[in-house]
Amino acid sequence: MEEPALYSIGETAQMSEEKLYQDEPIDYEEFILDDGGLDVEAWIIRSTYEIWDLQMPGRIEYYYDDDCVIHAANGNEVEGTDEIIEHTLNWQSAFPGIKIKILDVLWEGNEENGYKTSMPSYMIGKNTGHSQFGPPTGKELTRDNNLSIYNCLIEKVDGRWQYTEEWSNYDNAAMEWACTSEDRDAEEDSESPPTR
Repeated sequence: MEEPALYSIGETAQMSEEKLYQDEPIDYEEFILDDGGLDVEAWIIRSTYEIWDLQMPGRIEYYYDDDCVIHAANGNEVEGTDEIIEHTLNWQSAFPGIKIKILDVLWEGNEENGYKTSMPSYMIGKNTGHSQFGPPTGKELTRDNNLSIYNCLIEKVDGRWQYTEEWSNYDNAAMEWACTSEDRDAEEDSESPPTR
């Protein structure tokens, strides 16, 4: 049985767990602490939850700077919110209902210099939609067969906190395995992704 999303770290955020996981989007002011700093854990948890678990890729425009660059796991770069949304929609289309389960949130920084963050996680979802690799396979991503880490820079842009750069190291081999049928890639074991 899957653990609840973010089960072990919700209490580290200043924001209440109830608010962190509500179904409605959260206003920007809710992330700002009394001293003017950012509730970094809440920002990371909530942005991930809205975009992936609640399937709201349009919220990328809310959390990411227009000029944000994502350095993807396959060596490609995804630049700007329009491309980031398209990239996200492609995976959400291939894995309807895909969720990101956060294992931990690590960060350092301050209001003046911004925050460097790291988020180890894994994805859960079934490939029931078409992907860049072809038709759906029905294979599932689980905690046992993929691991990701997202390292981000959060900075103030025109007085508002935004993700400005991201290093997205999701498990590319697991994603390709899940989207590749045995008849097109017979040398792969159908029960699990290739070992890393």
